[in-house]
Amino acid sequence: VKFVVEDKQVIARYAEIFYYQLSNPIELEIENIIHSYSKTQDANIPHLIDLILNNAIKDHATDIHISAENLFSNVSFRIDGILQHYYALPMQMHHHIVARIKILSNLDIAEQRKPQDGAFKYEFFKEDFDIRVSSLPTNYGENIVMRLLGKNSALFNLTQLGFTNENIKKLEKYFSKPHGIVLIVGGTGSGKTTTLYAALRKINSLTKNVLTIEDPIEYKFSFIKQTQLNEKAGYTFQNAIRAFMRQDPDVMLIGEIRDKETAELAVRASITGHLVLSTLHTNDAVGAIPRLLDLGIASYQISSGILAVIAQNLVRKLCEKCKQPRIVTREELEKKGVSSRILNLFETYTLYQPVGCIHCRGTGYNRREAVTEIFEIDEDIKTMITKEASAHEISYAAQQKGMFSIREDGELKVLLGKTTFEELDRVLN
Repeated sequence: VKFVVEDKQVIARYAEIFYYQLSNPIELEIENIIHSYSKTQDANIPHLIDLILNNAIKDHATDIHISAENLFSNVSFRIDGILQHYYALPMQMHHHIVARIKILSNLDIAEQRKPQDGAFKYEFFKEDFDIRVSSLPTNYGENIVMRLLGKNSALFNLTQLGFTNENIKKLEKYFSKPHGIVLIVGGTGSGKTTTLYAALRKINSLTKNVLTIEDPIEYKFSFIKQTQLNEKAGYTFQNAIRAFMRQDPDVMLIGEIRDKETAELAVRASITGHLVLSTLHTNDAVGAIPRLLDLGIASYQISSGILAVIAQNLVRKLCEKCKQPRIVTREELEKKGVSSRILNLFETYTLYQPVGCIHCRGTGYNRREAVTEIFEIDEDIKTMITKEASAHEISYAAQQKGMFSIREDGELKVLLGKTTFEELDRVLN
């Protein structure tokens, strides 16, 4: 038995879900609908879609895929970054399922020749979800992908996301700065937006004027002025930043820096006395510097504007219920290329292996957390950036000053029993 502290309402909600699942097994009910349909060619499609949504939410899926094939309509859930097949529905049901989802999402039912995007709201045991829907015509029929955005997902703090106490102290220092840019970098699906929201929660929005431009707004916050990109109406990232500058801002959140003009405006805002939070697509933290140079930003502007760059990716966490320990030697880990800086933090070494059980659906993993690196721009690094030193030289200098690479942070989490080298290689390689 493991004792934890949690909010009374959260405990009550999970107890309610648990007892509901005992008396109404979702998976069994879906299988019964499939079996019944094969005999009667009749099914309660709205109820089936509710069950699929409930099943996905219960299993912590981020996306639902409903794909038309030759004989079946396949339902898959993306869980912890991995797409997992759940159900093979009779192909005859596919058109009815798509039509129902289109109605919920305010899409054109008759239009089956081009992609469409929509959304609807859904409630599961008193938690509200925004369901973002995308349809795509394929040779067997329309493909549907639903992104599940739970309101409580925005409530994660930096510790829950996987940041170490040392890194959290660094970030709190930068989030309290009156001006400058803090960038969060990583690929698609690396959790950048969730980290941005965790950063917003660290900023006192009662004493600071915080404005955001997002594409789209995924979660809503009190006392923060959130706006949504609308390029058709001419409301772009660039126009938003210009408008923000006339709104007496303290903090600006810019969903993504995609082009030269947005980058220039963000840097200008930071230099003129505003804290700017944004994201960029690069694989590591130091890579943000050549990326900004490629966008046409002058090296002196980068060095004077950027405070820090956070790079991150998401790894699956080992299931605490079934992981198995294995004692290893330092020599074994050195052969794997584990950093000596990480090895020196431990006296003995234990690796844990995924096994698989009912709690993790047989995968050996349950949920995800971030592996991160924080690139701090001090005076020495500023000089190197201004002189346009190579990314390799800057990275080496940063590590000499104590920066742990994203790989080293992952190795630390492996030796702490949180994940595996196989998972780390899958994500980072």
